[in-house]
Amino acid sequence: MKNKLKIIDYGIACKIGETIYINKDIKKYPKLWNALLKHENEHTDDYGIKDILIDFRGSHLNSVKRTYYKFLLTHPRAWIQLLPIGVYDKRIIYDPVMMITWVMVITMIGIIIGLN
Repeated sequence: MKNKLKIIDYGIACKIGETIYINKDIKKYPKLWNALLKHENEHTDDYGIKDILIDFRGSHLNSVKRTYYKFLLTHPRAWIQLLPIGVYDKRIIYDPVMMITWVMVITMIGIIIGLN
């Protein structure tokens, strides 16, 4: 089934169900736009282990990493992508990859603080 595309003005890109959400400002970066759409189209409609592996590998994004991080750093509204919980179409969405990332970062900070 073809995914629906919804242009938003925050975050970077994500797929929820059959809808891909992508930040309108990414249109200014065609290579990043195409790479993100390929990446999001790889995801299944029901988020599972395959989707977590797709996010960790990020193979579609390897060639545009520099542009991805430049976009993230120059568009503060994109930072919402780094949160483990988001709201899309008035629905609360949980991002397991960001949850894992935040747990790891907080744990590492706790270990470092505990060592001092």
